Amino acid sequence: PRLQGRRLTATTNITGSIADTNLDNWIVELAPLGSYAFQTVATGTTAIANANLYTFDPTQVSNGFYLVRLTATDISGRSSQTEVMVEVNTATKPTRYTTSQVDLVTTLGGIPISVTRRYDSLERQQVGAFCGDFVRDHRCRAHAGSLS
Repeated sequence: PRLQGRRLTATTNITGSIADTNLDNWIVELAPLGSYAFQTVATGTTAIANANLYTFDPTQVSNGFYLVRLTATDISGRSSQTEVMVEVNTATKPTRYTTSQVDLVTTLGGIPISVTRRYDSLERQQVGAFCGDFVRDHRCRAHAGSLS
């Protein structure tokens, strides 16, 4: 069955074919839709005919939309690429680990402010906008109290 646009709720084999007499290598990559921060999930150097390239476990990533990209390159450096979009939607993430740590609590102009680091094992490749590269694998958040 075609993957394009499918909702993945269980472990799914990503199958494909790679045929080139001068094949150098192939690579399967995964990225959250819109990020283009692709992560390599499988590689190979031999031709494949309608076989499993990668077994995608949707419980290992956050729910949302993803691009699965296959790129094949020949020994001359020419490459061919195809992408499909899939949706991950699983109710449980059994290996997920989350924690948070309040690093600073202060008051500025009468408004309470707290800075909290949050770690989520399913989002470990993303960097929080506030943190930059402050601490790899952690996400920082600033919270202000409510105004009346």
